[in-house]
Amino acid sequence: MMSVVVDVSAYDWEGDAPLQRPWKPLEFELSPIAGGGRLPWRRWIDTFLDSPHDIVDWERAPSVGGRTYSTVPRSVVVLFARLDPE
Repeated sequence: MMSVVVDVSAYDWEGDAPLQRPWKPLEFELSPIAGGGRLPWRRWIDTFLDSPHDIVDWERAPSVGGRTYSTVPRSVVVLFARLDPE
């Protein structure tokens, strides 16, 4: 299991990409948003989901409720959060 947090301050967002290789489902705890951001995590990619929901446009990415995200074996998930513009 691997989770990578990417901070791209120039674009005012950060991302978290849990890469799921084990043979069992896993639940990832979502990191707090950098700088205390109040905007929600959003799901950009989840290769377990059926098309067209597996990869969506940034603008249409659904928000992720809760403090965790569940993954299934051998899937890729990319979550992102827009940073508070203040």
